[in-house]
Amino acid sequence: MRSPRRDAAARAREARAEKAAAATPAQAAAPDAEPEDEREGTSSGVEDVARAGVATAAQVATAGLRFAGRAAGAIRESLERR
Repeated sequence: MRSPRRDAAARAREARAEKAAAATPAQAAAPDAEPEDEREGTSSGVEDVARAGVATAAQVATAGLRFAGRAAGAIRESLERR
């Protein structure tokens, strides 16, 4: 089940895309006063922190897997030497 916020954001993106497709070239070339995220209110500081946390967790997991792989390789090499 999708959250109501995601559904609302998806509908807003679709409406924005339809509006942009229907806009004339002169209207499409006009610069916006505000960035998209601030107008729609779809991005918040909490989301940015969450994304940063997920990226950090992925990097730590990758480093842990590399370390575990190297440790397993070292154990295997030491056992083969016997």
